[in-house]
Amino acid sequence: MEKQIHEMNREQELLKKEIELRNRKLSARALYLSGRNQLINNLIMSIENIPKLSKISTLDIHIKHLKDYLRNDNEWETFVFHFEEVNPGFLARLRKLHPSLTSNDMRYIAYIYMNLTTKEISNLLSITIYASKKRKERIISKIKLPDNITLYSYLSSI
Repeated sequence: MEKQIHEMNREQELLKKEIELRNRKLSARALYLSGRNQLINNLIMSIENIPKLSKISTLDIHIKHLKDYLRNDNEWETFVFHFEEVNPGFLARLRKLHPSLTSNDMRYIAYIYMNLTTKEISNLLSITIYASKKRKERIISKIKLPDNITLYSYLSSI
């Protein structure tokens, strides 16, 4: 009996470590994407601020492609897959509780749930920090969150 309890505890500990490892990988991936997007945005801004370069039409086309790439980042689908592995059913429960949330809201919420900063989230979504804060305010309003509860603590309770 004692051996079985010890074995179960060992198994639970291994599962906890596996979840922690996946969470770290997921966070690392999100931070990598945030840094990559920030780098692309910085390059775009640098090129646009050089008058001679901003007049080159082929370069302008490439800049537009980069901006489109940042807006339509396909990494999200991969992220959702890994996020669901670590947090099974979270997005489905959230969608069921708040069907009015858009896919962009869900994406933002997933990053909040991972405890990313506003700056990291704004880099991932290729939006300004101000826009990120406004999105958070709109989400809080949509889900009718009381003033005494933070969005992160609410999400952690789902």
